[in-house]
Amino acid sequence: MKIRARYLINSILIAAAVLMLFFSSGTTSSGNGDRPASISQIRNSAHGDFFRVSSTQAEGNKDYISINGGQSVVIFDVSGSGVINRFWLTALCADPSWPRALVVEMYWDGQQKPSVRAPLGDFFGAGMGARIEYSSDMQAVLPYRATGFNSYWPMPFAQGAKIVVRNESILPAQALYFQVDYEKSKSAPTTPLRFHAGYRQSPARDFEEGMKRFEIAQLHRQGCFAGYSLGIHNPEGGWFGEGDEILDIDGRVAQGTGLEDAIGMAWRPESSYSGAFSGFLADSDKADSYKGFFNLYRFYLEPPICFDNSMTVAFERRPQDDWSAVSYWYQPEPGDFPPEFPPLKLREPPRSADGLKSLEETRRLYAKVYKIAGWPDRFTSFDSVGDLIRNVDALFTESDYAAALRLLKAAAREQ
Repeated sequence: MKIRARYLINSILIAAAVLMLFFSSGTTSSGNGDRPASISQIRNSAHGDFFRVSSTQAEGNKDYISINGGQSVVIFDVSGSGVINRFWLTALCADPSWPRALVVEMYWDGQQKPSVRAPLGDFFGAGMGARIEYSSDMQAVLPYRATGFNSYWPMPFAQGAKIVVRNESILPAQALYFQVDYEKSKSAPTTPLRFHAGYRQSPARDFEEGMKRFEIAQLHRQGCFAGYSLGIHNPEGGWFGEGDEILDIDGRVAQGTGLEDAIGMAWRPESSYSGAFSGFLADSDKADSYKGFFNLYRFYLEPPICFDNSMTVAFERRPQDDWSAVSYWYQPEPGDFPPEFPPLKLREPPRSADGLKSLEETRRLYAKVYKIAGWPDRFTSFDSVGDLIRNVDALFTESDYAAALRLLKAAAREQ
């Protein structure tokens, strides 16, 4: 009887060990937390109670904050362990370049340098300041007028997390609304990986002939690359995507066959497309002319591209186009901190000579309106100046600079 009981106990223990081995091997690609089998695994690395930090006010409907020109605001500062699962934000800002003028930075686990640094619009996939509506598994830019910015990247942390928004315009961000949803856990995430994102740009003036590589990410040490958002401005028309995507993973080169192929389309796409993992977005109905602003994205989620020592991501590109990119990746801290990027004057969205002249006049007139109207004491996000901002923004988006200036001059006189 004792022998039979001992045999039964041993059989149960062996079966339990096999089951544990089966389930643990199914959670990673190499048996350790440094190489996740999917981005979902990173999201599931910490579980706890649901919390939200937002711009809501206890009374009334003033559910926003304001950021004066040149100032920074901490919008999220939480200690302990958890994972951010959703980051939503929208802004009302008089500066026509506000998607580039506002900057987002994120810090994990007490690090002094940000693991995320990018112009606000570019971070959410609105490259070049061009807000084109789309929806994907990880990000979305949604109505009204493509000002609803959404991120669903999982962002785990073990000792705390902080998100900062900086306004590099001379004009205030009149209203910034935000929500950050996260789970607060009692123990540290099971993965050491932390979310990173970095911005780079390559203007048309950088070189004059031939194809040149634009390196959007140069990563070192161990990590996992999760994708990119591209902003492209083509002032002349003609297909701009003949260059290849080039991935160098620990010295092993994987080269593609063209930009449209990298995002899953083919043969010079003639229409916009927005999917779970990739998209091709045009700022007008004339996508087949390839003239104007385009936003593209590609996410590597199931699985991400993991590397042991280094990874470089590059694209071949024509000389006459402007390019920008935000790369997304995961690394243990301290990882590769995002590079510094140029001041606002050098990262302004490309505009015609008339557009640049109107931009400076617009900022001057807005400064006059704000001064006369008594910013910020007598302002709300829904007052006449708020309506003016929305109307001028729509005209700038359509490049109707003359009409925008007429509105502003009339408003300055009325004040």
